[in-house]
Amino acid sequence: AGGQGHYYNPEFLCSGGQQRQVEGYSTDVITDVSIDWMDKQSQQKQPFLLMCQYKSPHIHRIPPPRHMNMFDGQQVAEPETLFDTYEGRSSYAKKCWMRLFGMSEHVLNITPPQGEYDGGKRPYQFLGRMTQSQRVA
Repeated sequence: AGGQGHYYNPEFLCSGGQQRQVEGYSTDVITDVSIDWMDKQSQQKQPFLLMCQYKSPHIHRIPPPRHMNMFDGQQVAEPETLFDTYEGRSSYAKKCWMRLFGMSEHVLNITPPQGEYDGGKRPYQFLGRMTQSQRVA
């Protein structure tokens, strides 16, 4: 996961240096933990700051199980910018790492057909973080 955590069943570094793995989709887990922490802090008389930062907006990967079938049976139009040439824009836009061209299956998290995951081979290692029920979704 690029050294930035995992989308499924993330591990958190807790106070005292201990790691704790929490089952679920990282955005959901981070939101739940943040709301719980904020509720506890709101009972205090001290001001507080919560920085709630998510992994999932950084690159398209795989959604939480509840959204896996969101577009089943629908035709999604190809975006006009899918094969953008970045013409007329800053040179930095052309060098953007997130461009579609040249991305590996590992980066794109292209999944194998249902039932063909064999338990850890690249480029599907991210599926190994998921529980069986998460993979089935």
